[in-house]
Amino acid sequence: MRNIISILFIVFANALFSQETPAQDIGLTQLTLEQKLDRSVMNSVSYLSMGLSFAKSMGKTAEEYGEYCAGLAIPAYQFLIGRSPIEVINVIYGVQQTDKNFEIQIDESSGSSLTGRMSLFGLSYIRLSDGFGGVTEADFYTFYNTFFKKFVESVGFAYEYEVKEDWIVFTINKND
Repeated sequence: MRNIISILFIVFANALFSQETPAQDIGLTQLTLEQKLDRSVMNSVSYLSMGLSFAKSMGKTAEEYGEYCAGLAIPAYQFLIGRSPIEVINVIYGVQQTDKNFEIQIDESSGSSLTGRMSLFGLSYIRLSDGFGGVTEADFYTFYNTFFKKFVESVGFAYEYEVKEDWIVFTINKND
């Protein structure tokens, strides 16, 4: 009988002490929305940096890695075929907005052409990690513009760009 009582006591104590405690009750940090967005940008830059570093370790360039990644993303964006340049750039802008420092400015827009400039997504974190894993800021610019060029071309547009200081000056033209 004593063994049964001991076993029941152990089972009851185990059940009692194994109850889950909500995160806020044990003092875990609860991030604000802005902190969550900052972390997502930092994590995106970290993952991209690791991917670029791995690609380089395999003898690939940032351009080749950008083409590869764009090829993976393209099937999800075929709904943009036949759309206007502003609709295409709005999709891109929607993705980039998690970075509070990302800027885009449209200088001219028509039904078949768009010119503007944008900053590089995650630039502040890219600069903090410059050189990490052998990846440079120039590698990020090359990756981003190669990715964007292949992506935009896959939905029927031409993409031309030039990096000027901290800006990517771009033109998107609808292919005939």
